[in-house]
Amino acid sequence: MRPPNLEELTKKYPQLRSKCFVGANGKICIDFSDAEAVRLFTEILLLEYFELNVSIPKGVLVPRIPQRLNYLLLVEDLITLNNLDGEIVGIDIGTGALCIFSLLGAALNKWKFVSTEISNESIQTAKDNLKENSLDSLVCLVNIRDGSFFKQVFELPENKSTIFSFSVCNPPFFDINEAEQKFASIGDVSLQNLPNRSRGHPSSGTTALAEEIAYKGGEVKFISEMIEESQQHPLRTRFIFS
Repeated sequence: MRPPNLEELTKKYPQLRSKCFVGANGKICIDFSDAEAVRLFTEILLLEYFELNVSIPKGVLVPRIPQRLNYLLLVEDLITLNNLDGEIVGIDIGTGALCIFSLLGAALNKWKFVSTEISNESIQTAKDNLKENSLDSLVCLVNIRDGSFFKQVFELPENKSTIFSFSVCNPPFFDINEAEQKFASIGDVSLQNLPNRSRGHPSSGTTALAEEIAYKGGEVKFISEMIEESQQHPLRTRFIFS
């Protein structure tokens, strides 16, 4: 993915102009402190560079596309280095409304995914985004009810004998108490970061569902529990990423 040219993008997508300004160097810049600008910019990047037409609801976590793409390139490298043959099937834990890992992996590599999510609203939006881009045949969405990472996926009849190539996730970063200090509630279920509240707060405009950014015990606890559960199902997933 080449660096986006904001001058070209603002000409092609007029709705982006109001979210941009001319910097001290005379170049067009985007106001990343504006959560709405981040949401709109992400939709435009996916359309312009990946031909993916998506809708990102307000109030959900907006993934940073270059970071997610680099993540998938690492997964692709390991698949190649380990000579994984045949059909590539991944698990996308906490896929979110945009289901970005599944969306990009299916679109770019024709990988299949079983993608999990606990939010009913995010599941529906993910279904809509996949269908809009004719990728719904490659991605199976699973609404997690039991709080597990892998168990519900492995117990699906169609997955009984599946050996998954990898699992990916973007774990909640903050402990619940820490998130309360760095984010303020907006609406019923969403949070928005508080600028300049303390060291380590998100520097760009961030809105998210509470479960997307906060977990009891934070990122370390989330990943530790994921690893522990994976050990109960040995040999079902070749690589586990976080």
